[in-house]
Amino acid sequence: HVDFWEHEWGKHGTCSGLSQLDYFSHALKELIPTPSIVTDAEEQHAVVKKDDLLAAYGGAQLVVLSCWRHYLREVRVCHQKEADGSVGERMECPESMLRKSSCGSEIKIASFGM
Repeated sequence: HVDFWEHEWGKHGTCSGLSQLDYFSHALKELIPTPSIVTDAEEQHAVVKKDDLLAAYGGAQLVVLSCWRHYLREVRVCHQKEADGSVGERMECPESMLRKSSCGSEIKIASFGM
């Protein structure tokens, strides 16, 4: 998963003003829990409605859903950036981010269980 960490640091961390260790330590503290709508759908190989998924993550303005072939690929949230470069409170995502949502009205949840 080195490519993932390199991408995250290069795309987001380098402008934070933090060291890599501090950036990722702060980022991991800000992880939001996976809502039950996702874990339940994963267990049942189900499809969820986009509006229900957005609501589970706090609302349409607070999350950007990324899909690939109708499957949920990524959930993005927006945070304020503090003056010292650290991660601030969760905030509404700007319109430029919201436009990047790529999911249809029904979203498949992949199961990673064995």
